[in-house]
Amino acid sequence: MVTLERTSLYKGPALLEKKHDSSIRFSKSKGIRPNRFIWHLSYPVHRESILEYGILPGLDNGLCFANNQVMNPDSLWPIVYNDSSYMFNYDAYSTQEEAFKVLDEERFSVHDYWRIDSNIAGYYGYRVDPFQPAEIASIFYRGVSDGDYICRKEPIPSTALKLFNYKPHSIDYYRSFLYDEISALVYEEHDGSVSIGGFNTAHPYFLEEVRLPAEVKFQNKQ
Repeated sequence: MVTLERTSLYKGPALLEKKHDSSIRFSKSKGIRPNRFIWHLSYPVHRESILEYGILPGLDNGLCFANNQVMNPDSLWPIVYNDSSYMFNYDAYSTQEEAFKVLDEERFSVHDYWRIDSNIAGYYGYRVDPFQPAEIASIFYRGVSDGDYICRKEPIPSTALKLFNYKPHSIDYYRSFLYDEISALVYEEHDGSVSIGGFNTAHPYFLEEVRLPAEVKFQNKQ
């Protein structure tokens, strides 16, 4: 699966030049007030670092990036860019429907989903992502706007974060709600209780909160 990261192997003068260019792009981008809950996707290899230090600005761009919406999971960055499996691997399955189901599970399950609470992290300093991921996302999905992808220079403290993972085999059912085929979602809680309702921005249907061990604490070493 191909992904497009906003980090690189730039070093020395090239790194400084890249960071300077990012700073100029950022300064020219439109300011925006984020939603209460915004989302940062990363790979599990970064989990320990984020738990300890929070989400830090990239070395080559000096920015922290986030998704300013979560209702449409297909357009979350970088999931929306992870389309190579659809383009190149679909013929490995007996039917196109089977391929889409398997590859959907793959692209949604490889990430950690970090929920950022703006009431804690702050609403200040955000601008529309100057690297314009919405232009790429709009190739695949309608209704994508520049304001769906945002960033700021300040780090995101770990105290503002909650960790979620993809709930296996939930995306097809959720899409039925998203595209009006069903009118409500059935939520099953950890204690076995069941509730019916609409979309929950604090705890999206297709995600489940990761229950961290009691000894793991957000240390926020910034």
